[in-house]
Amino acid sequence: MLFLNYAAVDPALTNDKCNFWHFRFDANADIKMDALTDSIAADESIKKVYIIGQDYSFGKAVAAAANRFLGEKRPDIEIVGDELHPIGKVKDFTPYSRKIVASGAQAVITGNWGADMLGLGKSIDRERL
Repeated sequence: MLFLNYAAVDPALTNDKCNFWHFRFDANADIKMDALTDSIAADESIKKVYIIGQDYSFGKAVAAAANRFLGEKRPDIEIVGDELHPIGKVKDFTPYSRKIVASGAQAVITGNWGADMLGLGKSIDRERL
């Protein structure tokens, strides 16, 4: 059986847990984070970045790649937060958004998706008002 996977973005699936019969169509988290951090690195106004994500393999991969690439490309950028939250269980992101806003971050990196992405985004927007 050949597994054609269109959405497996955890780098482990084609790195340390690679299987000959698994083929991914999507760029993995490392590739995406490399591109995203190029953009952040090019913006000299960004001095502080907050990293937040879901506590599972993909969220951890995004955080690790963000830390690695920002450290290589812009060691002057301060990571003012780096945390994981339970996936799909947080109903109110206010405590997280308050920390993000209070940190003074000019950019937020997250691998959140679904309700967690929506909740985090809305909460940060409310805190900024």
